[in-house]
Amino acid sequence: MTSGKRIPLELAEHAREYQQQLRINRALEGFYRSSTDNPDTQAAGLGLLQYLPGWGGDRSIDLLKDTLEGDEIGSLASEKATAVHRILVRTEEGFEPFNHLGESLGARNPRFFGSLLSVLPDDVRLTINLPLNAQEQQLRSLLGGIASERRDRVMSILHMQPIKPGIKWPHRLPDGRIGYPLSGRLRGFFRRLGIGSSSHSPELAVKSLYPDFSADQVAIFLDELRAEHTGSAGQLPHFVKQRLRGLRDELRNLQTTLDEWITETPFSVLRTSREVAARRIHGCWRRLGNHSISLQGEFLGYSLDLDNLRVGVIPEITASFGHVAELKAWNMQLPQSHMDAFLKNFTNLRSLNLGFNELQALPESIGRMTRLTELSLRNNPLGWTEASNAILQNLRRLEVHA
Repeated sequence: MTSGKRIPLELAEHAREYQQQLRINRALEGFYRSSTDNPDTQAAGLGLLQYLPGWGGDRSIDLLKDTLEGDEIGSLASEKATAVHRILVRTEEGFEPFNHLGESLGARNPRFFGSLLSVLPDDVRLTINLPLNAQEQQLRSLLGGIASERRDRVMSILHMQPIKPGIKWPHRLPDGRIGYPLSGRLRGFFRRLGIGSSSHSPELAVKSLYPDFSADQVAIFLDELRAEHTGSAGQLPHFVKQRLRGLRDELRNLQTTLDEWITETPFSVLRTSREVAARRIHGCWRRLGNHSISLQGEFLGYSLDLDNLRVGVIPEITASFGHVAELKAWNMQLPQSHMDAFLKNFTNLRSLNLGFNELQALPESIGRMTRLTELSLRNNPLGWTEASNAILQNLRRLEVHA
């Protein structure tokens, strides 16, 4: 390198690609920190707003450095003539929002996503599935999920040019022949370099699924995945990658199911209830819900609260909620068959509240909840039968409140 000789073209391309992927990784990491000074994360977060389901494109936002005349860090454009324009100015003290006339709209916020959230009015928050009282972490999590899944969009927002392939040099194939691997010249390249992306870093992949996880929780989760592996040590990385891909697909399918469930209902109280329920179910899958804690202070799992959400019917959900220890489904008024099908996803419940649900028979799925200790069935027109006793016969620690 010091002799003045030119770097081989293939090595130069690999180095450029490494640098690009490293920059994207660092931008993605910012979505999983409570605060970040990385302008790439901020520019990506701003640009990814347009990809949130429900985004109407009726506002444009600029992120500028230091002053209203400062350099542009990032922007979100709108083609609508009626678009509302907002400006965020980044200074050493934080981010200050302005309107299109340059008039301040509020105090500086030390966190970018908090300031970005402040320029999103109530109607916009609702359309992108954010509660009116949302915190910056919730917006950061939404955008981080898109960023992790669509690195190509992050690359485009950051104006990074794709690497143009040069000469593809032949390699020695596994069978000893010299030629080109069918999978392309970069198979295994990032794995060999250890680049941390959601496609090549198990840690970042876990964080994209469960954004609230600490580093210790990520490590424990991966240890548990690895413990499931029964094959050879050489197959372990592939096994972990496949399991993480399966979880990613499970989350996508859950989101699609919930979205379709909402859109099949016209705007009404019923639709509002479904939107709230969908957000809570989706967040609970991602371990963003409340914790269930024992009287001794022990963490039992997560809690999902659907009390008083009359959603009519509930779709068939195939996602696993084995991490949920407490389910509150009081006064949902679900049909018997829908309630039973929904409960099948919650195999490790400790506490279940089904009061005020017009249940005429005990849901059979309760019989498989072997850890259940508390069951509330108050104000249901239940007919207690031998079948009811059979359902509960293996639940030795159960206390029923009928």
